[in-house]
Amino acid sequence: MKKLPIFLLVAIAVTFAVGVVCALSTGASFGASSDATSDALTGTSSDQYNTQTTNDMNSETIVLATPAETGATLLHALRERASTREYSADGLTLEQLSGVLWAAAGVNRPGADGAPARLTAPSAMALYPIRTYAVLPHGVYLYNTDAHTLTCVLEGDHRRLAGLQDFVYSAPLNIIYVADLAAYKGRYDNLSEADQLRICGMDAMAQCQNANLWACGNGMASVTRLMAPGTEFLAAIGAPSTYRFVLAQTVGIPQ
Repeated sequence: MKKLPIFLLVAIAVTFAVGVVCALSTGASFGASSDATSDALTGTSSDQYNTQTTNDMNSETIVLATPAETGATLLHALRERASTREYSADGLTLEQLSGVLWAAAGVNRPGADGAPARLTAPSAMALYPIRTYAVLPHGVYLYNTDAHTLTCVLEGDHRRLAGLQDFVYSAPLNIIYVADLAAYKGRYDNLSEADQLRICGMDAMAQCQNANLWACGNGMASVTRLMAPGTEFLAAIGAPSTYRFVLAQTVGIPQ
């Protein structure tokens, strides 16, 4: 297999090194807002919101809550994080759902000189080719990073497309990370698809770990998974031909 060019390896290493340094240099807590504004936007109380019901969740677009600095410290989350495959029947609050998705792929700063906004997770060459989908009990939603909203792309319970293990089918949230190889077109056409997918895998894993740490720091549990019927999932949502399944993740309340 063709090796990656040296300049790409350097760019990737620098990108991820900066992300790690930034993470380890802060002891700030992290979480999602409990601001009443989020309740007004969704028409639901954060105490009653449950992603396992269809109340107030059938709309085409769901406005998510604004992240706020609450929850455990990063050090605590790093110490306690573990992969979990057993979840309670409880759903997630709007704030929990919003926080996990923002941690995985949300905007945390504007781009310089008119460039696109930068996200919480690093991306090689700042191309951000990963598309993040939330598989909820009543529908599949695309996470819109800039607007911090969810857009429904497929109605109904399709959790069997999110994994191959039984716990996936009852969990309140499964996240599917999909690579859009169109991000490399015209800029890095010399890269083989295998090279592109290897880079996308690193981007997706960074997003997964962000979500893992946020979940752990806010009383939730999660597990990152590779096994899922990715081809079936992409066909079900009508994905473009440039989309490729990369990773999956399950998030919920631990038993």
